[in-house]
Amino acid sequence: MRLIPSLQYSKDRITRLVESFADQCKAFITTLFPKPPSTSSIEWKDYIIDNKWEWLELEKIEVKQAIFSSSSKKTPGLDGISFTIL
Repeated sequence: MRLIPSLQYSKDRITRLVESFADQCKAFITTLFPKPPSTSSIEWKDYIIDNKWEWLELEKIEVKQAIFSSSSKKTPGLDGISFTIL
């Protein structure tokens, strides 16, 4: 007795029917996570450094308030540094 029904999906504008578990997994993955569109590479030779960036002065109390106002239950950011480390 078959427990998993057949799966119908579209790929490359063609409707397909898959029955095996492995093929159904591939269908889900290709449907839910399509390949990203290709983009042109960045031409760094055209990049211009802007030396006019102005940084405002930070007081120590501002840094402390920013750190301690963070929740210790939040996940780390892209840099991987969590509140606990700070």
